[in-house]
Amino acid sequence: MPVQWSPDSDHAKELARWEALPTEYVRTPLRPFVYREYPKWLHKATRAAGGPKITDSILVESDTQEAAMRTRGYCVDQNAAIEAVHAEDRQFAQLAAERAHAERRMSDRAQAEARMADEASPMHVPEVKATPIRTRRPYVRKVKE
Repeated sequence: MPVQWSPDSDHAKELARWEALPTEYVRTPLRPFVYREYPKWLHKATRAAGGPKITDSILVESDTQEAAMRTRGYCVDQNAAIEAVHAEDRQFAQLAAERAHAERRMSDRAQAEARMADEASPMHVPEVKATPIRTRRPYVRKVKE
């Protein structure tokens, strides 16, 4: 059950000193509201069975911490975190389509190398690093004078 305090009581006067917004007991707060950017919550979403969901949230205290967490995939808004997962999925799909298109023109040896890279990884490999081909220069005999 909530407790009703009289606005004339010492307890209500002490509460009014700490209020920054108008309430039913305090019409004009003694302390004005001041916006402070930090601390701030950042959110991270990952893939799940039913679609992306928020799996981690962290409280940052400064802009340097925020910048560091943003490089690790955290976003300010939960909707932005879910949209980041969707954008990453679209990027992977684009890379997979480009790779499938490029594999059609590869030699049999290159296709076998791409299959080996796929089998070596448990996840989809959107891009296989090209193995450099060393070409030998023909031997040129020096003419003695």
